[in-house]
Amino acid sequence: MDDSPLPSGLKVFTTCPELLFIWELVLGAPVWILIALSQVPLPLVQGWVMVVSVFCFVGTTALLFLYLTGANKGNIPWVSLDGLFMGNQQPTPLPSRLHLPGPVGTSYRPGGLGSISGEQGPGDWPWLPVLTLQDTAYHCIAALFYLSASFLEALATISMEDSVTYEQYLENISAAMFSYIATLLYVVHAVFSVVRWKWPLLDDS
Repeated sequence: MDDSPLPSGLKVFTTCPELLFIWELVLGAPVWILIALSQVPLPLVQGWVMVVSVFCFVGTTALLFLYLTGANKGNIPWVSLDGLFMGNQQPTPLPSRLHLPGPVGTSYRPGGLGSISGEQGPGDWPWLPVLTLQDTAYHCIAALFYLSASFLEALATISMEDSVTYEQYLENISAAMFSYIATLLYVVHAVFSVVRWKWPLLDDS
């Protein structure tokens, strides 16, 4: 039985923060859709908003796909995904001792605090800190990008009040609202990801 704290398959829709993936997609997509419908009145400013919202939509979709297919369970180590872009090469095996950021002397060893064979329990996934670190990094970056995009979209909406049609103005108000909601979702997801990333080190310290 797999007791890994990282869910996969349909469990993604019943665990937190993975459940936020759906809401990030549902509430993030209207941002670039509404701005595109309004014909991007201020392309210099709203161009960044479009880039951020589309980037996060694609990135979140890809991350959700990895979770659904179980690629986050160690069968396909993310630390070796760069091999997919370098031809048909064998994945780089994990070193005998994997040194990761943490307290002095912390390391993960096959057969000890990191065996991926036999019975597994909490702390027995050597790939877990790497996966959660990448998940954490993505959501922290996405949260910062979305915060800047929300601020710029709000300023753009205020400045275009007298220069666009009422329909375009309402579309940009809605885009700004969805952008701030998406920002909140990414911030919450990032906080949960940081806690889960730090959990193996705190649990074994």
